[in-house]
Amino acid sequence: MQARGYLNDVEPFGKGFALPRRIEATCTGSELPYGVTLAIVLSNQKKLEVETLSAKRLPGGPSVTSEGIRKLPVAQMVRAAALRHLLKVDGQARRPARLSPAELPPASVVAEGGTSDNALEWIALVYRLAHACGEGPTKAVMDAFGLSRATAGRRVDAARGAGYLGPATERRAGG
Repeated sequence: MQARGYLNDVEPFGKGFALPRRIEATCTGSELPYGVTLAIVLSNQKKLEVETLSAKRLPGGPSVTSEGIRKLPVAQMVRAAALRHLLKVDGQARRPARLSPAELPPASVVAEGGTSDNALEWIALVYRLAHACGEGPTKAVMDAFGLSRATAGRRVDAARGAGYLGPATERRAGG
Protein backbone atom coordinates (compact mmCIF):
# COMPACT_ATOMS: atom_id res chain seq x y z
CA MET A 1 0.00 0.00 0.00
CA GLN A 2 1.20 3.48 -0.79
CA ALA A 3 0.22 6.38 1.40
CA ARG A 4 1.18 9.95 1.97
CA GLY A 5 0.57 12.15 5.01
CA TYR A 6 1.24 15.62 6.30
CA LEU A 7 4.01 15.75 8.89
CA ASN A 8 3.48 19.36 9.89
CA ASP A 9 0.21 18.72 11.76
CA VAL A 10 0.76 15.86 14.20
CA GLU A 11 -0.88 14.66 17.39
CA PRO A 12 0.74 12.63 20.20
CA PHE A 13 -0.41 9.01 19.99
CA GLY A 14 0.76 7.40 23.19
CA LYS A 15 4.14 7.33 24.84
CA GLY A 16 6.86 7.90 22.24
CA PHE A 17 4.62 8.10 19.15
CA ALA A 18 2.62 10.60 17.11
CA LEU A 19 0.32 10.48 14.07
CA PRO A 20 -0.55 13.10 11.48
CA ARG A 21 -4.01 14.54 12.13
CA ARG A 22 -4.85 13.80 8.50
CA ILE A 23 -3.64 10.89 6.37
CA GLU A 24 -4.35 10.28 2.72
CA ALA A 25 -3.73 6.73 1.59
CA THR A 26 -4.02 4.87 -1.69
CA CYS A 27 -4.52 1.16 -1.11
CA THR A 28 -3.94 -1.57 -3.67
CA GLY A 29 -3.20 -5.23 -3.32
CA SER A 30 -4.18 -8.65 -4.57
CA GLU A 31 -6.76 -8.93 -1.74
CA LEU A 32 -8.54 -5.76 -2.89
CA PRO A 33 -10.88 -5.82 -5.89
CA TYR A 34 -10.39 -2.06 -6.49
CA GLY A 35 -7.91 0.71 -6.08
CA VAL A 36 -9.05 2.49 -2.90
CA THR A 37 -8.23 6.02 -1.75
CA LEU A 38 -8.93 7.03 1.84
CA ALA A 39 -8.77 10.31 3.71
CA ILE A 40 -8.41 9.55 7.42
CA VAL A 41 -8.58 12.05 10.27
CA LEU A 42 -7.48 11.59 13.86
CA SER A 43 -10.31 12.85 16.05
CA ASN A 44 -9.92 14.58 19.41
CA GLN A 45 -10.95 11.26 21.00
CA LYS A 46 -7.91 9.58 19.34
CA LYS A 47 -10.13 7.68 16.91
CA LEU A 48 -9.08 7.20 13.29
CA GLU A 49 -12.12 8.17 11.24
CA VAL A 50 -12.57 7.76 7.50
CA GLU A 51 -13.54 11.13 6.06
CA THR A 52 -13.73 9.97 2.44
CA LEU A 53 -13.36 6.68 0.61
CA SER A 54 -13.27 6.26 -3.14
CA ALA A 55 -12.99 3.06 -5.14
CA LYS A 56 -11.68 2.82 -8.69
CA ARG A 57 -11.98 -0.11 -11.05
CA LEU A 58 -8.61 -1.72 -11.74
CA PRO A 59 -7.62 -2.59 -15.33
CA GLY A 60 -9.32 -5.89 -16.12
CA GLY A 61 -10.94 -5.95 -12.69
CA PRO A 62 -14.57 -6.13 -11.65
CA SER A 63 -16.77 -3.06 -11.79
CA VAL A 64 -17.32 -1.13 -8.57
CA THR A 65 -20.50 -2.34 -6.89
CA SER A 66 -22.13 -1.68 -3.52
CA GLU A 67 -21.58 -5.35 -2.64
CA GLY A 68 -17.88 -5.04 -3.45
CA ILE A 69 -17.55 -1.85 -1.42
CA ARG A 70 -19.21 -3.50 1.61
CA LYS A 71 -16.57 -6.25 1.47
CA LEU A 72 -13.64 -3.82 1.66
CA PRO A 73 -11.51 -4.34 4.80
CA VAL A 74 -11.75 -0.67 5.81
CA ALA A 75 -10.44 -1.09 9.37
CA GLN A 76 -7.41 -3.02 8.08
CA MET A 77 -6.70 -0.34 5.47
CA VAL A 78 -6.98 2.40 8.10
CA ARG A 79 -4.67 0.53 10.47
CA ALA A 80 -2.12 -0.11 7.69
CA ALA A 81 -2.17 3.55 6.63
CA ALA A 82 -1.74 4.70 10.23
CA LEU A 83 1.16 2.30 10.75
CA ARG A 84 2.86 3.61 7.59
CA HIS A 85 2.52 7.17 8.88
CA LEU A 86 3.47 6.47 12.47
CA LEU A 87 6.00 8.91 13.85
CA LYS A 88 8.56 8.18 16.55
CA VAL A 89 8.92 11.02 19.02
CA ASP A 90 12.44 11.37 20.35
CA GLY A 91 12.87 13.70 23.31
CA GLN A 92 16.05 15.06 21.70
CA ALA A 93 14.56 15.70 18.24
CA ARG A 94 12.78 18.91 17.34
CA ARG A 95 10.29 17.09 15.11
CA PRO A 96 8.90 13.58 15.12
CA ALA A 97 10.53 11.28 12.57
CA ARG A 98 8.67 8.84 10.36
CA LEU A 99 9.22 5.28 11.45
CA SER A 100 10.63 3.14 8.67
CA PRO A 101 9.23 -0.38 8.17
CA ALA A 102 12.69 -1.71 9.06
CA GLU A 103 12.31 -0.25 12.56
CA LEU A 104 9.18 -2.29 13.30
CA PRO A 105 10.20 -5.34 15.30
CA PRO A 106 9.15 -8.80 14.13
CA ALA A 107 6.13 -10.17 16.01
CA SER A 108 8.22 -13.03 17.40
CA VAL A 109 10.68 -10.57 19.00
CA VAL A 110 7.85 -8.74 20.77
CA ALA A 111 6.13 -11.98 21.80
CA GLU A 112 9.37 -13.37 23.23
CA GLY A 113 10.21 -10.03 24.87
CA GLY A 114 7.69 -10.66 27.63
CA THR A 115 7.33 -7.56 29.74
CA SER A 116 10.48 -5.75 28.63
CA ASP A 117 10.01 -2.04 27.97
CA ASN A 118 10.55 -2.57 24.24
CA ALA A 119 7.91 -5.31 24.04
CA LEU A 120 5.40 -3.37 26.14
CA GLU A 121 5.86 -0.27 23.98
CA TRP A 122 4.89 -2.22 20.84
CA ILE A 123 2.05 -4.08 22.57
CA ALA A 124 0.60 -0.74 23.69
CA LEU A 125 0.94 0.65 20.17
CA VAL A 126 -0.93 -2.28 18.59
CA TYR A 127 -3.59 -2.01 21.30
CA ARG A 128 -3.97 1.75 20.77
CA LEU A 129 -4.14 1.44 16.94
CA ALA A 130 -6.81 -1.26 17.15
CA HIS A 131 -8.82 0.83 19.61
CA ALA A 132 -8.50 3.88 17.32
CA CYS A 133 -9.79 1.81 14.39
CA GLY A 134 -12.77 0.47 16.35
CA GLU A 135 -11.41 -3.06 16.57
CA GLY A 136 -10.99 -5.28 19.62
CA PRO A 137 -7.65 -4.11 21.05
CA THR A 138 -6.78 -7.19 23.11
CA LYS A 139 -7.66 -9.43 20.17
CA ALA A 140 -5.39 -7.30 17.98
CA VAL A 141 -2.52 -7.91 20.42
CA MET A 142 -3.30 -11.63 20.37
CA ASP A 143 -3.31 -11.75 16.57
CA ALA A 144 -0.30 -9.48 16.02
CA PHE A 145 2.00 -11.39 18.35
CA GLY A 146 0.51 -14.91 18.36
CA LEU A 147 -0.40 -14.78 22.05
CA SER A 148 -3.19 -16.54 23.93
CA ARG A 149 -6.01 -14.36 25.23
CA ALA A 150 -4.75 -14.73 28.81
CA THR A 151 -1.16 -13.82 27.88
CA ALA A 152 -2.30 -10.88 25.76
CA GLY A 153 -4.40 -9.62 28.67
CA ARG A 154 -1.44 -9.89 31.06
CA ARG A 155 0.82 -8.04 28.62
CA VAL A 156 -1.77 -5.27 28.15
CA ASP A 157 -2.04 -4.97 31.96
CA ALA A 158 1.76 -4.82 32.18
CA ALA A 159 1.86 -2.10 29.48
CA ARG A 160 -0.77 -0.16 31.42
CA GLY A 161 1.21 -0.57 34.65
CA ALA A 162 4.41 0.62 32.94
CA GLY A 163 2.69 3.78 31.71
CA TYR A 164 2.41 2.87 28.01
CA LEU A 165 -1.39 2.83 28.25
CA GLY A 166 -3.71 4.98 30.32
CA PRO A 167 -5.98 3.51 32.99
CA ALA A 168 -8.82 1.37 31.72
CA THR A 169 -12.30 2.80 31.95
CA GLU A 170 -14.98 0.42 33.12
CA ARG A 171 -16.74 -1.27 30.18
CA ARG A 172 -14.67 0.74 27.71
CA ALA A 173 -11.50 -0.32 25.94
CA GLY A 174 -8.58 2.01 25.28
CA GLY A 175 -6.50 4.39 27.21
